[in-house]
Amino acid sequence: MNQSVRRISEGAMMVAMVGLVLFFNRQTAGMFEYLFYWLLSFPILIYTAKYGLKAALIPAFSMLVLSLILSVPTTVFYLVSALIVGLFYGYGVKKQLENRVLLGATIFFTFLSYLVTTVLLAQVFGYGSDDVEMLIELFQLLEISVPAQIAKIALWVSVFLALVMSVLEALCIHLLAILLLKRLKIAEIRTKTVIDLQFPKWFGVISIIVILLFLGRNMLELNSEAAALLSLAMLAVSVIALANGCMYLMCILLLAGRKKWVFILPLMAITPIIQYIILFFGIYDMLIGGKQILKEAVQNGTIRKP
Repeated sequence: MNQSVRRISEGAMMVAMVGLVLFFNRQTAGMFEYLFYWLLSFPILIYTAKYGLKAALIPAFSMLVLSLILSVPTTVFYLVSALIVGLFYGYGVKKQLENRVLLGATIFFTFLSYLVTTVLLAQVFGYGSDDVEMLIELFQLLEISVPAQIAKIALWVSVFLALVMSVLEALCIHLLAILLLKRLKIAEIRTKTVIDLQFPKWFGVISIIVILLFLGRNMLELNSEAAALLSLAMLAVSVIALANGCMYLMCILLLAGRKKWVFILPLMAITPIIQYIILFFGIYDMLIGGKQILKEAVQNGTIRKP
């Protein structure tokens, strides 16, 4: 098949895929856009990674026009956000940019999308009682004391939640893009192993300071806004330290030949008491560079792979 004909055919197929999703979303009253709108990034992402940014602008514009015909304004906005992410990510793959640039840009554009939908619009129309009730339930679920004036700090909570969701969605896009691009034989993105993922020492120090401040919050006599920000900082530090602790212990278990425990470890991470132990190992790894020590021990032959 002629290269230009193939390019046009694949572009039309990508546009048709997005059109099908938009039609399905319309029939389900927008359920798809609220849960999985980031999947709309992949058709244009794959096309851009294969043919380049200039060639991808035409199908991207066609997808936008199709959304204006089939969708409501909110869906059009979500599609624009997904197209921006897909175009940049595909362009970065084509230009062989580093993974941190691809992931960082994806987080940035996704975060902007969340800011517009969850923060700016809420500032215009205000936070209703349902939103405040949802925030109270979130604090109770995480076993964090609910601030007395939670309605006043709803903006900060919304920004934090938007950042968390942006990171999670960016990771999903990044990992799925690596899998799809390799499977389709378009590009092979090199990724680091778990043992190479090392947090800086200063983050471990900050984590300890936040934890100590949180434990002594009753003696600090903080106002409601400061207490809420400290709670959010504690939540962020705990999640990161817990994830890092799981990775560190996984490395130890794999090197010890205990592969079965690797699958059990994530379940143990949601157990209240064991959570704190794993969190401790996460901070410990940040302070001493535990995974790097394990890697050097394997390279020097001090520790042998099973």
